[in-house]
Amino acid sequence: MNGIKHNDILCVTGIIAAISLLCFVSSSFSMAGELSGETVFLADSTVVAGEDTLRVAEIRENEYTMFPDYMNVPESALDLMNKRWDAIMGIGLGGNLGGTNMHGVNENIRKYVESVIIPKYDGFDKAHGRDHVIRVIEESLELAGHYDVDADMVYVIAAYHDLGLCAGREFHHIESGRIISADKVLRQWFDEFRIDVMARAVEDHRASSAHEPRTIYGKIVAEADRIIDPEITLRRTVQYGMDHYPEMSREEHYRRFHAHLMEKYAEGGYLRLWIPESANHARLEQLRKMIGDEETLRRTFDELYGGIV
Repeated sequence: MNGIKHNDILCVTGIIAAISLLCFVSSSFSMAGELSGETVFLADSTVVAGEDTLRVAEIRENEYTMFPDYMNVPESALDLMNKRWDAIMGIGLGGNLGGTNMHGVNENIRKYVESVIIPKYDGFDKAHGRDHVIRVIEESLELAGHYDVDADMVYVIAAYHDLGLCAGREFHHIESGRIISADKVLRQWFDEFRIDVMARAVEDHRASSAHEPRTIYGKIVAEADRIIDPEITLRRTVQYGMDHYPEMSREEHYRRFHAHLMEKYAEGGYLRLWIPESANHARLEQLRKMIGDEETLRRTFDELYGGIV
């Protein structure tokens, strides 16, 4: 047979059979689950909802195109987005994200973030600068130790969580999610599904959000971003006011400082905590005592203001 030996044919046949078996096994396991008999998630990050098939990345791009600021989204469209997301997260896949890197962050990811991403924070205000993002990364990784999650994902989410400040504060959480989705470098280490989970976690980190974070990843970064250390919290509040409202007088700065603390941290404020293992619960009570003592709070403000001016 033109020099082709019988053993060679058997070898090739065996390889073909092995490949066929692998394809069969892969296709058998590709469907991770079924939701209401009409929605399934495929391992290649494809969502099939009825007759509608969209890759996760395409879903996000469509959302950004239709609703770039995520405000005033029609209820019907919001329901569809949530159903697509629930189809992914609501079928028991959460555990599959965890346990892949519990012993430390991938060194190549760390090098990329430290050399390219973290330096971007040098261009933000002092309250959201390099020190802040490093603290959020450290807090996130510490909190992650209580859960079966991917340390690489936790690290990236924390590192990117405030990058959207480059486009302004109001929708910075949405812009941060967009930045993660658009970063092609991250695709060296993460598939589209994990990119999507990270982007949504970043979107959910903002303290003033009316909605609970959609995944444990969102809860971790949201909790870490709180950084309820009374000294740090008060200093950052003063720094933010001076950076963004330099025209204000000392008294105006104090009124803004006091109003912000009352609105966010006081009893009945909008701040929510999501991780029971976090030390933030005890720290929040300590901060509330300081906020409730007007004389001490004013003295602390004057010290911080005088140290910055």
